[in-house]
Amino acid sequence: MACRDFLSSYKLSHFERPAELVTVNLDDSLLSVIQTLSKHNILCAPVKNENGFTGVVDLSQLLNCILDKFEHHAGREDDLTGLAHLVAVKSLDEQSLLDSKLGYNEAIEIFDEGSDLLSACKALGTMNTHRILVGEDGTLVNFITQSAVVRLLANNTEKFAKSAALTLADCHLNTTSDLITVPRSTKAIDAFKLMRDRVSQHDFSRIGANSKHCKGVSAVPIVSEEGFLIGNLSVRDVRSVLTNKRAFKALHKTVTEFIACNAPDKERSEMFPAITCKATATLGEILTKLAISRIHRVYIADPQGKPMRAVTLSDVLAALVTPNAD
Repeated sequence: MACRDFLSSYKLSHFERPAELVTVNLDDSLLSVIQTLSKHNILCAPVKNENGFTGVVDLSQLLNCILDKFEHHAGREDDLTGLAHLVAVKSLDEQSLLDSKLGYNEAIEIFDEGSDLLSACKALGTMNTHRILVGEDGTLVNFITQSAVVRLLANNTEKFAKSAALTLADCHLNTTSDLITVPRSTKAIDAFKLMRDRVSQHDFSRIGANSKHCKGVSAVPIVSEEGFLIGNLSVRDVRSVLTNKRAFKALHKTVTEFIACNAPDKERSEMFPAITCKATATLGEILTKLAISRIHRVYIADPQGKPMRAVTLSDVLAALVTPNAD
């Protein structure tokens, strides 16, 4: 069976409904929204108002707000009382998601629970959509992410063995891209700005972290002085600055120092080392890596260990829904 056939036969109703569908309100404060996402260890959630669901909030889209509140207060070595941290957090509590004018996407489509997974994957893989809302009789009943779909596919690769055996080269995912990398000596706050602004590595070295760009990225690879891949910094890592004063102060330290005080050992595996693969890897192998590690990207490394490009959840899903994957 080809992957498209498997996806066509699998209904969205087959996904287990969550015991609790985590949502946020449009008039919630930015602090409350971030705390809700952190509490449930999720990066996004549906947004509702008095008329129903109005969009989806994404932590990566809130990064700009978080940085604006924190960059003028973080890193003060003389702040022994934690006052700067308190002021920065309070400022997030004084602005609502609605007033922020960003952080959530109003362009949403609710899929019927009887729809097939192929139609959903076309949105998840090719339309810059990282999750879908699922409804039944006008009621929101599920929220399916790219990660959930990848875990499903990783557990069923034998049902589309031909597609799973395709290599990254077969899917044109093995070529070098303009991958944004962060040297290990970079300050953490500048690395997060780089993710927000998404400038090329050449431009970052030329103009620093002040460039304004229309679209950010959710993670960047950390490299050694020689350019070797040593770790990964994700937008989810910025959540700790709300509750961890050490992480807050470490925003003006290097990314490696920030990570050292930011994440417990059991969660640090996503960052050190970053998950890598060879250009000859198959889609099935990539699915397994993504599913087991519960990460959103793997990095193709050259024979010397230098990152060439990232392969994301979107890349894999897009490759599997194209006719060529049959």
